[in-house]
Amino acid sequence: EYESAVRMLRRLIEIRRHDGYNYYHLAQLQHELGNQAEAQQLFEQAIRYKPDDGQIFAHYGDLLQAMGQIENAAAQYRQALMHDPRNAGYHSRFGYLLTLCGQPQEGLTQMDRSVLLDPRNAALQQQRWQTLLKTGDLPAGFAAAARNGGIGERTVVNPTYRTIPQWKGETFPGRLLIHAEADIADVLQFARYLPLVKAKVGVLILALPKSLQKLFSNLHCVDEIVDTTSDGLHVARAEQRLPVAMLPLVFDTTLDTIPAHTPYLFADPFLTHSWVRRLNWQSYRVGLVWEKGAANIEPLLNLPGISWYNLRSDSNDRDYADTAALAANLDLIIAVDSPEAHLAAAIGRPVWTLLPFEANWRWLHRREDSPWYPTMRLFRQSQPGDWDTVLQRVADALGPQSRPFRQFQPLQGKPREFFAETAVTY
Repeated sequence: EYESAVRMLRRLIEIRRHDGYNYYHLAQLQHELGNQAEAQQLFEQAIRYKPDDGQIFAHYGDLLQAMGQIENAAAQYRQALMHDPRNAGYHSRFGYLLTLCGQPQEGLTQMDRSVLLDPRNAALQQQRWQTLLKTGDLPAGFAAAARNGGIGERTVVNPTYRTIPQWKGETFPGRLLIHAEADIADVLQFARYLPLVKAKVGVLILALPKSLQKLFSNLHCVDEIVDTTSDGLHVARAEQRLPVAMLPLVFDTTLDTIPAHTPYLFADPFLTHSWVRRLNWQSYRVGLVWEKGAANIEPLLNLPGISWYNLRSDSNDRDYADTAALAANLDLIIAVDSPEAHLAAAIGRPVWTLLPFEANWRWLHRREDSPWYPTMRLFRQSQPGDWDTVLQRVADALGPQSRPFRQFQPLQGKPREFFAETAVTY
């Protein structure tokens, strides 16, 4: 009952005007309600009357971080640590802020202290390995994630998988199962390792959700595909297994050794050509993946000379092979951090990925490119929640002079009427 709580706290402030905790509790509540400006004023009052409590400074830092005032937030965390230097959470939050300020090594030092103070806290461990990955230390980040049940094993939904020995990357002539269940983006990003896996094993089996099976069926390095169910596991008869997200660790991946050649996934040519008559080939064709309600995209959609195509399906029976076929016909894909962005880049299409202020570890720190995808450009928020500025930068970059227009090309070796009068390269 938020309204009642607000009224009660305001009444307490009237009764005990010099009690900093009343301001502090109301500030937290206003922050939760999204009233950031009022919450900031209340935190200032709380600190005025209670300047010796670290938790007030720490939560004020949380608010300032949410408002995008990173330097001021870091200053509040410093104050919190002065009052409570053994608080693991304060060290962790301060460390993360330092990475956002462009001081990753100092941030990791703070996170190391937090883990030493509270070694059993899984959330602190997770923040540390994600920061290692964001700063580009992939070997240490993936190793720390594996030790703490992070990336890879965290996606294991079917407990039956855990009964199968885990592959360590050695040459193995038997049946190896690479499985993924919870994170489609991981599957699409790390599929680049499958040819390397096949070179080391006898039979390579993939356990995939239905939505990915058709897309992966045209990979020559894959011997069998099964469902991510107990029945699929029984059919696989695997002797060893590995989560797909642990492949970078098995192959000792660094920023310099990422298998970055694209395409490594391929759109089905029949599905690709089925789109030819359905697209406007007299304009620049752009696919869009957007979150409803995030910001107004009308100014972007009203740019002249562009035909827009929705790459995100709201249907539960989506098939990523169909998405790949449409993307293969487009000149550019503009997407938020999503499976569609990974898919389009994996088949070699130009992709502009729009990222929130605090982006996922896989996009690293403050980069406008991605070592995972050579055809991708990153557009990041400069302030939390500020999509309008991002969209304006995208609109500016979409000027006519920066549009590499792709023309029809006759379908080689087939009569023109086989699919359409002309066809695209893919």
